[in-house]
Amino acid sequence: YTTAFAGGLVLMERIPHAGELEHWLLGNILTLRPADLWITYGVSALIVMTLILQRRSLILMLFQMDIAKSMGVPVRSLNYVLMLLIVLGLVTSLQAVGAILSVALYITPTAILMQFVRSPRQLMWGSGCLGAVTSCVAVILGGWWDVRTGTMIILLLGVEFVLALFISGVHSGVRNLRHGRREQGHSSS
Repeated sequence: YTTAFAGGLVLMERIPHAGELEHWLLGNILTLRPADLWITYGVSALIVMTLILQRRSLILMLFQMDIAKSMGVPVRSLNYVLMLLIVLGLVTSLQAVGAILSVALYITPTAILMQFVRSPRQLMWGSGCLGAVTSCVAVILGGWWDVRTGTMIILLLGVEFVLALFISGVHSGVRNLRHGRREQGHSSS
């Protein structure tokens, strides 16, 4: 959905439209002022530090809530903290990529990596790195092709997601084929 929306935004840039709605929906990372960047850095540091300090409790709460409760993890309070961190991250990303695309910026890198990794640590750090690298590449490509940076970020993530699905599907098919051959060899002997 968000990748198709980003593609539509490329087309929308070619026809006249209202700038206020566009700015709220899409944002523009290239118009951030130094003060905006410092706020974003501060919020990001707060989010990363909280995630690092509460990593064990958060993972336990997210995957085994009943066990977390039985171990004395303050699940309700931790849930509020997690929601606060998500809201802070979304609010600070609004100026950069807009209201619609910020959700995709949060979800898509994780969805891509979920095709390949199973460790929560690899998923957390890997999706952050993937989002950052993709964003840097999008800034360059957006400048070359005269496409909005936020739109380019989501389009690139969409392409990466489709490639990840294809690669993981091919990998699963090969693994199943090998597994089937092994079972066939054992049953014939």
